Amino acid sequence: MVTKIPEKPSAIKQREKPQSNQVQTIQKEVIWKYDALPEGRRIDLGQTFTNQRNRVINDIISSIMENINNNIFPISNEILYDIIHSFHRHRREEHLKKNRSSSRKKLQEKRKHSNSRRHDKRLKRGRLIKHLQMVKNSLVKKFKDEDLQLIIDNNAYHSPEESETDCENGRSNIIVKDLKWRSDTLRLFLREYIDRLRTEQPNNRKLRERVTGNCFCNNEPAAPLLAPHWTRSRYKGKLKIAVTQQLDQRQDQQYDLMKFAESEKSFNDGYDADVGEGEEEMEETVLLTSTDQPSNQSSNQPSNQSSDQSSNQQPSD
Repeated sequence: MVTKIPEKPSAIKQREKPQSNQVQTIQKEVIWKYDALPEGRRIDLGQTFTNQRNRVINDIISSIMENINNNIFPISNEILYDIIHSFHRHRREEHLKKNRSSSRKKLQEKRKHSNSRRHDKRLKRGRLIKHLQMVKNSLVKKFKDEDLQLIIDNNAYHSPEESETDCENGRSNIIVKDLKWRSDTLRLFLREYIDRLRTEQPNNRKLRERVTGNCFCNNEPAAPLLAPHWTRSRYKGKLKIAVTQQLDQRQDQQYDLMKFAESEKSFNDGYDADVGEGEEEMEETVLLTSTDQPSNQSSNQPSNQSSDQSSNQQPSD
């Protein structure tokens, strides 16, 4: 006698699971049948799904299974349970968002805006750091590639920013919240070197002015896991010296360029003034000669005519 080997639970679930092209159709049909139930028989969005689990199994699932056509929509109780659990979770989230207080909604929007601004700043800095790695920048090549990759991929290394309205003039200012765990090396490298290079790019948009100071972010007191040693506070190694020296050299170069620009401006102003006077004199000379020529021609024409007449009259004599 041959005994039949029972199927594994996983095989049963795999067989009962509908095809991928039927999933969305079945979900829409289940939601439509659920919404057709009286409001008193639906799940309370103010409570969790776990607290209403018995009600779902004993009442809601049985009601939907009676009204649904299993020949068109092959579905089991387990799959129906998962569908109801999924859309209840999403509906409960939307319900809680709508019932939040105005102050909490405002705080949530502010947090989202701050995270978005921080994310964009990381991406822009990361693109520039990758470009400097490619061109083998003298300062960037002193850092390890794996350390810089952590800064490129993680928002935690970049200071958060918040928009605050000034009470005096009503303008919106961007306040930079610094991180207490960050070292001066990381702060100078990102803010004074990378951001300065971004502002000097010819095709870059004008950056809004940031307000920096002793304002710290209290929500992130500790450094990220596996953060490099030179990114942590109290670091005073070779990389700090290299960053400081590079910034000093850039300041000297900017000072020299500023002096050169001032001298060029004063030289060009004097040169333009001299050229302007010469152009006026030449214009006057041209005007004088151009007005003189017609008068000379008009004075010469009668003499020529008289000489011609005399020459013509001599044969008659």
